[in-house]
Amino acid sequence: ITQEKTPQTENNSFWVKWLLNQVMSLPSFQAMKKGMLVASEQQKAMQQSIYNPELGAFYTDKDDEEYGMMISQTIDWFDKRSANSQLGQNNYDLVLLENHLKIETSLSQALLAYIEFTMSKQLLEISKKQELLLSKLSVDLRKREAAGDVGQTDAEMAYLSLSQNLQQISLTEIRYRRASAQLAQTIGSNDVAAYPRASVWFNDIDASEVSKHLNTGYKIKYAQKQLDESISQSKIALLNKKVNPTIGLGAGRDGAENTILFEISAPLNV
Repeated sequence: ITQEKTPQTENNSFWVKWLLNQVMSLPSFQAMKKGMLVASEQQKAMQQSIYNPELGAFYTDKDDEEYGMMISQTIDWFDKRSANSQLGQNNYDLVLLENHLKIETSLSQALLAYIEFTMSKQLLEISKKQELLLSKLSVDLRKREAAGDVGQTDAEMAYLSLSQNLQQISLTEIRYRRASAQLAQTIGSNDVAAYPRASVWFNDIDASEVSKHLNTGYKIKYAQKQLDESISQSKIALLNKKVNPTIGLGAGRDGAENTILFEISAPLNV
């Protein structure tokens, strides 16, 4: 993770907008947009008529030629189209809610990673200052020990304290590196272009800019839509067992006579 100092980094609220843009620019979110287009087309397809008109022709080769044309249409007697349309709408809503849940999760992870990163960065900066002071104290201690101003026991206790403090500084640096790696993973970049000047908790950003993506009850809505989808699928399964009649109307010629044709048929459940 690297920090690029720009005039914008001095704005203690710019980091929120920057983080939102980083998350929303991830390849996974670009794929969501494409997925929504596919879901929209599938929804439109499920709104189309179940049965389309059919055009037929016939010819009989006999002494008196018989021929004609007929147009037939299966009647959607039980309104399966509406059931399909409702299922298509439910499927589209589920995809939309899934995307919202992914956005919510990604933003939550990014916010937590960013807070951990900035906190560990600030701790590391403090630790580096402490490290300089400890180095100076170590040099002074050695001088005093050489001059005989400090006893052996006191010197050993002082060195032990210095060693423990230096170990804590090393752990702070390890924490910072882990936080950097985690943030890079959540935002898809190793560059941090914005960070708070003092603390992530002090900023003048409009809370709605973040909260509109979080705590929106999408999980409850998603569960409800899953129930609606199950109901729609159950309804369609029942309708598929029902038969719909087909009506045909046509005109033709039988020898020297004109004929009008009418046909009605229905599948038999056998």
